[in-house]
Amino acid sequence: MSVRLAPNAWTLALASLVMCGFAACLCSADEPTLPAEKPSILSNGLSTDAYYFLDGAGNRVIMPGMTLEELERLKNLDEGYAQPVRPYSFQSLAVTGTVTEHRAELTVKVKIHVDVEQHRSIGIPLRMGNFHLSAPADVSGVEDSQTDYDPEERGHILWLSTDKPRDVEVSMRVAARVQSDGRTSLEFQLPAAPSTVSLDVSGTDLVATTEGRGDEVVRAIQQDAQTSQLMVESSGGTFRLNWGQASQSDGVGQVLEAKSVWALRWLSIEDKPTASVDLTVTNLRGDLAPFEFELPADVRLLEQLGSEIVPLGEASTLTNGQRFRVIPDTSTPSDEIKLQLEIEFTADTIDAQSPLSLQGLHVVGAIIQSGEVEVRSDEDYRLRWLRRPWVRNLPGAGRPAGDPDTYRFSFDRVPFELPLWLAARQRRLQVDPQFDVRIRQTLAELTTVIRISGAATDGRSMPIEMRGWTVQSIETDPGGDPLESSAEGTLEEIDLSSLSAASNANEEAALVVRAVRTIPADENRIELPLPHIVSEDGGMLIQPGELTVHTEPGLALVVDLADSMNIDEQPSFQLATGSNPAFRFDVQTLAPDAKLVGFLENERPRVTLQSSASVSLEEGHLVTLVEWDLRPQRGLAGQIPLSMPSSEDWQDWSVTVDDRPAVLQETDDGQVMLVSDLLGNDQHRVRFRQVRMLDPQAVLPTDIEVRLPRPGISDLSTLGEVPISLRGSPAIDIDTEIAGRSVSDLTLDALPSRPLLIRLRPRALQQQRLVMSRVVLTTQCGRGSRSERLLATVSGSGNLRIGLPRELNNLAVVLKVDDELQARIANTDGALNIPLSADRAQHIVDLQIWFTHESSSLGSRLRPTIGLPVGVGQVYWNVILPADQHIVWASPTLGRSMSWEFDRWRMRRVPSQSEATLSSWAGGTMQEQVAIGNRYLFIGSDATSFRTVSFGRAVIWGIVGGVVLLISTLLVSVRQIRHPLSVVVAAVALCGLTLLAPDAAVLVGQLTLLAMSLVAVMLGVRAALRARPHERILDSSKRSPRDGSTRSLTAAAASLPPTGSTQTRSLQVAINSGDES
Repeated sequence: MSVRLAPNAWTLALASLVMCGFAACLCSADEPTLPAEKPSILSNGLSTDAYYFLDGAGNRVIMPGMTLEELERLKNLDEGYAQPVRPYSFQSLAVTGTVTEHRAELTVKVKIHVDVEQHRSIGIPLRMGNFHLSAPADVSGVEDSQTDYDPEERGHILWLSTDKPRDVEVSMRVAARVQSDGRTSLEFQLPAAPSTVSLDVSGTDLVATTEGRGDEVVRAIQQDAQTSQLMVESSGGTFRLNWGQASQSDGVGQVLEAKSVWALRWLSIEDKPTASVDLTVTNLRGDLAPFEFELPADVRLLEQLGSEIVPLGEASTLTNGQRFRVIPDTSTPSDEIKLQLEIEFTADTIDAQSPLSLQGLHVVGAIIQSGEVEVRSDEDYRLRWLRRPWVRNLPGAGRPAGDPDTYRFSFDRVPFELPLWLAARQRRLQVDPQFDVRIRQTLAELTTVIRISGAATDGRSMPIEMRGWTVQSIETDPGGDPLESSAEGTLEEIDLSSLSAASNANEEAALVVRAVRTIPADENRIELPLPHIVSEDGGMLIQPGELTVHTEPGLALVVDLADSMNIDEQPSFQLATGSNPAFRFDVQTLAPDAKLVGFLENERPRVTLQSSASVSLEEGHLVTLVEWDLRPQRGLAGQIPLSMPSSEDWQDWSVTVDDRPAVLQETDDGQVMLVSDLLGNDQHRVRFRQVRMLDPQAVLPTDIEVRLPRPGISDLSTLGEVPISLRGSPAIDIDTEIAGRSVSDLTLDALPSRPLLIRLRPRALQQQRLVMSRVVLTTQCGRGSRSERLLATVSGSGNLRIGLPRELNNLAVVLKVDDELQARIANTDGALNIPLSADRAQHIVDLQIWFTHESSSLGSRLRPTIGLPVGVGQVYWNVILPADQHIVWASPTLGRSMSWEFDRWRMRRVPSQSEATLSSWAGGTMQEQVAIGNRYLFIGSDATSFRTVSFGRAVIWGIVGGVVLLISTLLVSVRQIRHPLSVVVAAVALCGLTLLAPDAAVLVGQLTLLAMSLVAVMLGVRAALRARPHERILDSSKRSPRDGSTRSLTAAAASLPPTGSTQTRSLQVAINSGDES
């Protein structure tokens, strides 16, 4: 006989053992003394199968013994190390059988692996709630087992008891109901296990599909002429197997999704509701086949569009409903169809006791059915409904005036139930007035907003007793369209029909009445009667109104509630900003004599201030900056007085309010006022700035008084402390004396009412050794001016002295230290002293000078104008000359950082470093050159010995050309020069020039080649001319005898004087004679 213990009993037993074990551990700490007399059970000898414990009350308890493994198991259970909740796993599941008309005979085989280490009972849910056992289940692999049906779990449960891991196989013969609702289907509720289903069904050419997880594999295999086999492979779970003939039009294999939109029209209780239904059906698995839908019992189909619809008879899902078949057009297959149906509800009586039950349109077999219902009714009725599951109301539907009221609902499934009926409305106007009064010095402005709702306003009018207020305008809200009205004395009658036309017949309309009333300037007591809405026929429901009173900044209203009538204050009313003087009251609008009485007083300003100030030196100017964080509480009306005497230079101050310019002006009584249209009851940021020129010849140290602006208001509260910072320049310190100490940063409780005395003194620099490690010196020469730039990286601190000549005309200097513009400090000798602070290890000095300097185009000597101290590091001298000026000599201490390159027919020097590279190397930034001529780059370290000599291009050409012509003439005219020694002398001279002035040697060589080319051309022309004796111009007309060249020369030498022309002519004769010979 198998024994099955309920899981709850096992859990209770284990919990009791664990609690007792813990009690034993706690009791062992005190180890109570055993009684002297042993119990009889102990006297007889107690084995280790039982233990003796004391409970919390000290009573002796005998507990059955247990093994060590059992104790550890209980301990693991308590500490959370128990075995898994499911000590079993499904290995496989197979379903086989045959299907008749409405019954399926199935055999289910389940293989389960049970993993336990100790003896215990396990309940394994097999599910299959729709399968009924036709014979006892056959369980193999375990001795103690039992199969039950659990109504709560709605499925079969296998109970088994084992003490070790087992492989269990369960075989069950079951019967199941087959549904034939338009298609044949069988539902499977299997456990989560690898499953196969094999069914033998009657029929051929079958199409099978599943509805479930969607990942099942379905196959239909034809076995013979009458039967087919359906195969399903899945991972278990719940799914439905559908099959049918492929030629049938039942939509077998379709996964349908339906969405319907209802537009229901119900204008009166006497009319029958009608509806237009837009139905969209989509097949998620291909083209749409014929499908079926059902209509409720109280609905009649009037018209349909979109496809062919065939009635089938009574519905199966909707009680007493109608069933229709939709046959899509097969000429254009599609996975979606849209139908338009016109239906009418046939219920005779619809009221609160028997409402209209809206159930929806049911598409047979659709997995998703959702949609919306829109109900429109006349404005004389209001739709009522009851809340039901699966239907929810959609708020926010628009209800324009003159159109039927609209109500919207949405549903998530079909069928649903939504009870509806209409209720008549009462045709009365509901009037809700609101009054807003703004009080100025001599005028009160009234804005009355009247909201009207309820019945239609066509043909109605609203009389309003204005009670002394002068009407300025009557408009719609919103829109601002004027409304028609007529006045009779103080009675203003407003035509509400024009309000309906202007508001497009909305359910709720509003109008705005604006009026004014004068206030006597010589009286501080004011009375403000409120307009009264007259309703004599009871057609208006006038609601209690609200009165909001605002006063102009600088005015305060003291309300006299005792003399005021039909007005009650709202003590809990408070605006978003407490600084706005406003009151709100409840007004009994039905009373014709409601009025507000009070006293109007001038209000003193009240301000909360948070401020800060700074004084700094910028390029020889003393800049004072004061910032206010102004938080007015009351009383500001576009201006605020300043605590600043008019005798001081308050005109030097510039002021902004919220980054917009403001104005300082003096009143008749000598008070300085800050005026700005932004100054109201909001928080503002006010910024004062003053720039004062300092005397450059002033002897330091010196004292200066600085007044800081502060509000001239008696009711002034300072929020927090006021920090004041004093910042000097690299050469001048600013401080003030507080309690005998000089401080540059001080904190006060408030802005000082007296001027702040500050002291300017020269800054004592910490002198350290100055090293100029990287220097770039740029000299750019023009015809009438010269500019130089010094860019250097300087290490150390102190005063850096840069020498400048005294005779520089129109000198302009720009000095930057670490990219900050500095004021130039000149000594008597004209040199510059540049202070370098000790807060940085290295400084970048950028010095630029411009001065007038006339330079000759013939030639000049060039040296740096900026004098560098002795002991600098590496210096690059960048020289830029005009395009027609060339350097022909540089001092031997200068190295050339240039290379020769061919430029067409000539050679020229090209610097090896660009200006951008040099600027980056020295730590500065590059400055673009507008026009660059000839650029030369030298490198050295002794800046005091930098020298160059430059000549103009015309001068160089004149010298070289003249020398070449002279030498050519001498070579032609003087025979003694035509000697090999002359060539040696010329070569030695050229080598010496190359060694002493290589730049000049290159230029001379290029020009010499050009000049010699010209000489060769000249000699060629001369030879051509001497070949024609009759065309000679310089020779004599007498021809000398041509007895031979030797004799001609000898005769010429003996007879003629030794002149240059004679010798030249003799040379021509010799040349000609040679040519002839």
